[in-house]
Amino acid sequence: MSLGWYRSFLPVAQAYSGPASPYWASKAFLGLLLPADHAVWTAPEEPGPVETADRCLALPAPGWLLHSTAADGIVRLVNHGSGRLPPPPTPPQDSPHYTRFAYSTAAAPETPPDDESPGPDNHIALLGSSGPSRRGRIHPLYVHGRQAASWHTPLAGLVIAVALALGALYRWTRFGLATRAASENEQAALLAGLSPNSVSLANTLLSALIAGLLGVLAAPIVQVDSVTLPLQVVPALAAALFAGFTSLWIACSAGILIGVMQSVVYYLSTQSWFPTDNGNAMPGLQQLLIFILMIIALYVKGAGLPRRGELVEQRLPAVPLPDRLLRPAVLATAAAALALIVLPFDFRQALTNSLIGAIIVLSYVVITGYVGQISVMQLALSGTAGFVLSHLATGLHIPFPFNALGATLLATLLGVAAGISALRVRGVSLAVVTLAAALAMEQALFTNTSFGGTAGVTVLPPRLFGVDLGPGAAFRGLDGNEPSPLFGFLVLSVAVALGLYVANLRRTGLGRRMLAVRSNERAAAAAGVNVRGVKIAAFAVSSFIASAAGTLYGYNFGSVSAVRFTALAALGLIGFAYIGGITMVSGAVIAGLMSTEALIPHALDKWFGIKGSWALLFGGISLIVTLIANPDGIAGANHRRKKAKTAARAAKTAQALAENATSDTAGAETAPAPEEVAR
Repeated sequence: MSLGWYRSFLPVAQAYSGPASPYWASKAFLGLLLPADHAVWTAPEEPGPVETADRCLALPAPGWLLHSTAADGIVRLVNHGSGRLPPPPTPPQDSPHYTRFAYSTAAAPETPPDDESPGPDNHIALLGSSGPSRRGRIHPLYVHGRQAASWHTPLAGLVIAVALALGALYRWTRFGLATRAASENEQAALLAGLSPNSVSLANTLLSALIAGLLGVLAAPIVQVDSVTLPLQVVPALAAALFAGFTSLWIACSAGILIGVMQSVVYYLSTQSWFPTDNGNAMPGLQQLLIFILMIIALYVKGAGLPRRGELVEQRLPAVPLPDRLLRPAVLATAAAALALIVLPFDFRQALTNSLIGAIIVLSYVVITGYVGQISVMQLALSGTAGFVLSHLATGLHIPFPFNALGATLLATLLGVAAGISALRVRGVSLAVVTLAAALAMEQALFTNTSFGGTAGVTVLPPRLFGVDLGPGAAFRGLDGNEPSPLFGFLVLSVAVALGLYVANLRRTGLGRRMLAVRSNERAAAAAGVNVRGVKIAAFAVSSFIASAAGTLYGYNFGSVSAVRFTALAALGLIGFAYIGGITMVSGAVIAGLMSTEALIPHALDKWFGIKGSWALLFGGISLIVTLIANPDGIAGANHRRKKAKTAARAAKTAQALAENATSDTAGAETAPAPEEVAR
């Protein structure tokens, strides 16, 4: 017997063996026991029922509708009942032999190779950002005559029902009234006897409950992993932008329409005329659509400057004026240079990673610490610069340092363009837009094989006047292993130069204008500050710094891969920046030491066996503690401690001087007059 219906066809074979299959197969061999003159062998062949007339047979028990057509002799089965799935809470899985909508004698249900999971096929699906939806568990409704029906999870209807319930909750209940009052004016809510913090906590718990419920229900129709499901928040945030974060109905309607538009884009990508990338549909167009929709929402709903008395966001950490930059810079540079020579190769590599991470965080110091703009696309700009560097160095053979400068400038222009598109917003809205921009870069550029690709691209080592400055240079550390300290010196020099520039920027007129915009945009505009110009300058400076870090990353590893520049990794880096101190250069250094594959995580792994995932968990907990107890971060706390000590010493000195002056005055008052002395 062949493994197939008409011939050997291995994709139809199932990965299990049961008693039913050999039982039915054994019946075919029983016919060989019949004598040669039996009617089975001698009777003339007659047409089968399927060849004489069109037929339809309803099978209510399994939920099937079986029908055949005599014109082509094909039998079709419409499946409205058999799913071979265990009851909830077991998650549904695609089964090519049981969960498909239709089967026929002219087509075999194929299964993928053993190393691939079966995908959805042959059923009515919703086309979303993660591909076709799964059919899930089949619930038969009825099978009668020529009709059959079934249902599975009605997620869109559930979303509308939740929106109705939430609308009623916030419209007609005391809790909803308190929430709207605290949202519109916290001060007035406090005067009315409400607790904005308690209301905020209750709404946070409610939103988490709803998000978890929808995540459970959406699991059968989306890809469930640590990356895909969390990033579904990006199109949801686009719908919230259209709603101005205030209207449930607009958010619900916009979310459904955005899903429809994503489905249309996915459908168009299956057409033969659709642009392709190495034989596959052009990636990232759905994410690019979300970013464009966000820009449209900003220009339609985006606000200008805040109105008088409107509380936009909480005050950002203090930005102290740096003093005595040269001495700490020289000492830190000397210590790092010595460490690059003395440390073993693995710690030398971790220190180099720390320096590159510190450079990226410097871009956050400028855009977030100085200007108060929360940007999530800095790491994506670093990746863009790294990929461009590969094309300039490998494809166009442009030598160092011109290839690095060219890649940095091109990525900077992209960052400025993205920043200009979001000039009308600030705070949370800007974070949402830049998150969408980062995701669009990741999917449309980094995964595109003509630009990057998931496998990565090669970056040639830097050479200046014939001298290799890369990690494989001839000069090695004390252990004689790679990476070479020469490349560490190159990264260190760039980090020191950019760190001194960012610290000195705080003293300049541009830095003061940045702080004015950060403090109050309306007051800054009234004082003659060009708010948009300051924001564009901030985006340009921060984009240049982040892009420079991307080129160093490419030289560091000899290649650039998309997996290191994801939007989720950018969120983690922002968290480390806040822990270190997002308004100070020393905070950027601390954040660089704590970043992924940096010195502190490597030491924890090497000495205590604490892996990177545990370090990230510790970083998340530390971020929460920092935001609550120490908003200025580690560097800010150290600065306050130093200022307090200095103030205490100054007060002690002033008190001693005052006491000396008092004693001198008292001595002068009690001294005898000259006449008395002469007498």
